[in-house]
Amino acid sequence: MLLLPAGLVEELIFRGVLQKAAVEAFSGWGIVYVSYIFAILHIGWIRAESPLALLDIVFVFMGALFFGWVVKKIRPLFGVNRSHGITNIVLFIIAPFLF
Repeated sequence: MLLLPAGLVEELIFRGVLQKAAVEAFSGWGIVYVSYIFAILHIGWIRAESPLALLDIVFVFMGALFFGWVVKKIRPLFGVNRSHGITNIVLFIIAPFLF
């Protein structure tokens, strides 16, 4: 569930559709714009009382910037989709047992 559908759907929407339109409209700043939207939409998944809440949003933003850059340079969403899925697995299944 975390590997295929979540990464695939989010990457198709954000990197496949929104980033393409944003880069056409804002040039290189389009990746930053879409990454910002991606990070803001992840706020709902974070507990506000968590001391790591801000760090989590920064992590999501930086990851989105990286994924956006990779898609701009390489084009296919396949690798970014898999990377996104693996990141979700680490964050939601493995990391909670480490902290």
